[in-house]
Amino acid sequence: DFIQLLAPPPADLKGLVARLKQHGIRVNYYGIENPDGLRRLFEAGVDFALVNDVSAGLKVAAEFGVKPNVPEP
Repeated sequence: DFIQLLAPPPADLKGLVARLKQHGIRVNYYGIENPDGLRRLFEAGVDFALVNDVSAGLKVAAEFGVKPNVPEP
């Protein structure tokens, strides 16, 4: 159902992600270290990225309309 790609991203990440999604595969990415890199991943269509700086990651995700999934208290 999903694949996890590792850093560094391939030259044609957007094309790779598009081909995977044509087959119903969600794309997870491991190894991004900065907000600009995370923006490039979301622009390429990556569904989920593992980041070290969660606070910065949430800010970038919000730019793309991704909201945190926080359980109700």
